[in-house]
Amino acid sequence: MVKKLLISLIFILFAVVIAGCGKSDTEEAARLDKEYFVILKQTYDDFMINDSKTMDKKSPEEWLIEYNQLKDNKYLPIINDLKSKLKKEKTSKSLDVIKSDLLNITNSLDNLFNSVPKAIQAIKERNEFEFIKLIKAISNVEENILIYQNDYSKITTDKETFELTLNNYQKINPRSPYLDVIKTFKMPGKLEKNSYINGSLSESYIWESNGAKVKMIFKNTVLESMEQEGLK
Repeated sequence: MVKKLLISLIFILFAVVIAGCGKSDTEEAARLDKEYFVILKQTYDDFMINDSKTMDKKSPEEWLIEYNQLKDNKYLPIINDLKSKLKKEKTSKSLDVIKSDLLNITNSLDNLFNSVPKAIQAIKERNEFEFIKLIKAISNVEENILIYQNDYSKITTDKETFELTLNNYQKINPRSPYLDVIKTFKMPGKLEKNSYINGSLSESYIWESNGAKVKMIFKNTVLESMEQEGLK
């Protein structure tokens, strides 16, 4: 009787130990990265690289017909499927930020893919503002990717990927697009204020890290002025 009781206790303890040996945050983050981010990034790259190349070889009308087919049959189904799965993921508190970042990427990609037809029509009508909205949609995707990569790195390596440094600041050329700036810093800017006057979009962004601060003003997403303090 005592022997049976001891064996039962051993099995119970074993079950408790096994239950407590789930995946670590690092392992779970790697799984989420593989199952979601890698696919999202590949879908975005397909759009940015492959579709841009084919656009140069076709009329806007021809390209748009082909694009709409890709959007409805490839891009949006992938995004909607991943978004649905992500919402069902049960993550630990420390990984909630990863889940939120991934959802932000899916939402920004959804917005981007749905912005393209209007932008193509805007090109035909020489409507610069609609085209700028497409550039902003692309920027939003890039921003969310950079935020995700930084959060993912902090969880898996305990290091940030943001690089707000004097060296990178000095790499930025006058008239640089906002997209080039955030790729140089590997860090999105924080929109301080914006205005749309006489057909021009003016935006003021700031970057802050470890006591350093950068401020830039963009006109129609192109750099107009920049200043910094405390960069090293």
